[in-house]
Amino acid sequence: MRKKDLKRLSEADFIGFDCFDTLIHRSCHPETIKQIWAKRVCRKYGLPITAKEFYKIRKASEEYLEKKSENGEYTYQELIQEIIKRHTLYFNGGNDKELFKRTQEIKQLEIELETQHQYLDHDNAEILKELYKQNKKIFLISDFYMGKEDVAVFLKRFSLDQYIQDIFVSCDLKKCKRNGTIFDALQQQFGFSSRNFVMVGDNKKSDVAIPRGKGFHAVFCRYRNRERNVTPLCVKRKISALYRKNRGSFTGYAYGLYLFSDNLYKMAAQTKTENLFFLSREGEFLKRIFDYLVQCRQGDEKRLSTHYFLGSRVATFAPGLLELKEETFETLVRQYQSISLNQFLRSIGFSENEAQLIRETYGFDMEQKIDDVIHSKEIKELISTPVFKELYEKNRREQRDNLAEYCSSFGIDFVTEGLHLVDVGWKGTIQDNLFRYFKGKVEVEGFYLGLQENGNLNVQNRKYGVLYGKVPFESEKASVWDLDFQFWEKILAGSHSAVKKYENKSINEHMVCFEEEHNLEYELIKETQEHIFHMISEIEAVFDGCCFEADDFQDTFAGIHRKMLCSMSRKEMELYLGLRKHHYENFGLFSYEGEHVKKRRLRLHNPFNMRYARAVYVMLDKYHLQGLFRIYGTALYAVQIIWGRWRKRYQII
Repeated sequence: MRKKDLKRLSEADFIGFDCFDTLIHRSCHPETIKQIWAKRVCRKYGLPITAKEFYKIRKASEEYLEKKSENGEYTYQELIQEIIKRHTLYFNGGNDKELFKRTQEIKQLEIELETQHQYLDHDNAEILKELYKQNKKIFLISDFYMGKEDVAVFLKRFSLDQYIQDIFVSCDLKKCKRNGTIFDALQQQFGFSSRNFVMVGDNKKSDVAIPRGKGFHAVFCRYRNRERNVTPLCVKRKISALYRKNRGSFTGYAYGLYLFSDNLYKMAAQTKTENLFFLSREGEFLKRIFDYLVQCRQGDEKRLSTHYFLGSRVATFAPGLLELKEETFETLVRQYQSISLNQFLRSIGFSENEAQLIRETYGFDMEQKIDDVIHSKEIKELISTPVFKELYEKNRREQRDNLAEYCSSFGIDFVTEGLHLVDVGWKGTIQDNLFRYFKGKVEVEGFYLGLQENGNLNVQNRKYGVLYGKVPFESEKASVWDLDFQFWEKILAGSHSAVKKYENKSINEHMVCFEEEHNLEYELIKETQEHIFHMISEIEAVFDGCCFEADDFQDTFAGIHRKMLCSMSRKEMELYLGLRKHHYENFGLFSYEGEHVKKRRLRLHNPFNMRYARAVYVMLDKYHLQGLFRIYGTALYAVQIIWGRWRKRYQII
């Protein structure tokens, strides 16, 4: 501030200070705060619209009230009432009364956002303190949509309230600086002469030209260090920087998992789903991630409950079986057409002792793999035996009763509310099993990281690919997220073994029986899961502090995923092979993946086709050529970038 301005201030008895960009600055544009506010309101209260749409409702409400109100001024309460009115009328049919009860909470969200993005102008604050020592009467005069009490909160945060005699805000007085009516009101109230009052502010019109036009003195405070808006480019750089900083053993999977969880949160909010059931075992880590996002966005006041549903394809298959004369075993044979009789029996819930009894009684070859098993003479002979019929009916009824007891333990009326499942994918077999078990009396809805096939899809058994889907059509970036899709299961390995069957509560208080295999898969991946969870918390912090949604950066997220798939370190290769070795298939095959990998012949593939990238890495590792990992990864990524540009340029599908 110039010396002559300081002199003028010392000569006046009444000083008016502007608030924003004079005493207090924001670290972002004021509209950015409104946009972030819109996103947080949508997230916290589960509104069935996007943050962009809610922000547009606010802007339309502001324009409407500005035209309607005296001097274009309106209170924050009036603004909120108009926003909620428009939202409920056009998006909720006017029936949602909850938001009308939450106006104070909604206001508090914006106050918190304002304080988070505010910082003090130390130079002007020192001038304010010096003028206070000279016994000047200092007012704060602001054109703002929040009232005196709210502005006082901002001042108190920086200990400026003790130097301010009174606060005058345009929305309270229905008078403003931009047309000068607020200065007339203050002069009338305090009776100061035009030469005995000085206005200090950063706006050349409202704080300088208008007061001077009314005969008052005015001091212009130029604010040069205006913060730029947070642009999409800034967010993209932050996202990419997180990957570079935390790059490690498959931590790039954090981006796909965050995008999945974020989309799931929005879908659940828009459909007003109250209970989500995450299916074991992959659902354990998915639930942990999702619960973290819910806690960040809703705090302690949660309107969405999550549950961990212990189940597996084999455990849920038997309860949904029909009487033998009606059963086709379609869910089993659509995935495994060539299996042995022993594998068939275990898949439909028979124990090893029961399978042994059938073998000893009838002399079947239980281990011989049979092609087109369901139409084979061996199966027809098997299911016609009295022992099989008796055990089949006994197991089917027993498992049905046990599953009913397990479902009732959640205390939820599934018939009324429906069952909303979350899992990794890929066909929704467990969902189909449960739908059969409920006999169509319960609407079942499945949310999957990836959906590749319909399965038993119908209007009461709906399925959605949340991150990507291939039905009814291939979603955007599905070709990237689907690469080495089976490895998602290994990244999401649960802390316990697979569920074998359901048991009566009188026998087992947990009501489930687990497979006996040692869960080495989780021991290998748990450290990586911790790194992924940490990255997800950092990604959430990035988007919590800006007005953009993660879905706006799907290209960036998919690009990072593709880049991760192109590269492989020796440590990652060791982990990759270990996970494949210890991954257990507990339906159909009942064996470890490593047993089948050993039997596969080495096949030559196009090394620059992303689908075979990890097969190439495995081959290089097998022949002790790990030194070529970096060279191959760099070349592969370069080819993908060039090919992507050509596809875009020439619109190649």
